[in-house]
Amino acid sequence: WHELGEARELSGDLAGADAAYSRGLALDPMQGRFLISRARVKVKARRAAEALADLDAALAGDPFSEEVLVMRGALHAGSGRPDLGRADLERALETNRQYHKLTPGTYAMAARLLSDLHRKAGRAAEADATAKLAAELEQDRR
Repeated sequence: WHELGEARELSGDLAGADAAYSRGLALDPMQGRFLISRARVKVKARRAAEALADLDAALAGDPFSEEVLVMRGALHAGSGRPDLGRADLERALETNRQYHKLTPGTYAMAARLLSDLHRKAGRAAEADATAKLAAELEQDRR
């Protein structure tokens, strides 16, 4: 069901992707990948509250999922909840630094967004530190 959902999502059929991910989730409720993918589709369909519910459920199953924390942090930040966004992004970036090396692009994006949120909140030192981390991660990407 996940492959079908991805194919539909890539073709622009968001409703079909949502249905496929939901069907997979019905068959295997413990599979967080379906929740994460369905949340991504819901964000694309501008259904932020539903996406947030899926991300919350995914975190209930894996409270340390950096992927979910980054997605939820970005969603909170874009939905006018910068404090919640900052908390999720900070938690995601607290992971073991070896994970940063595995997917530097994801962590660089998270660090840039967190830096912006800190700057908007008047936290210059935190903004500078996370901007420095983002630059380091961008270097790792190359």
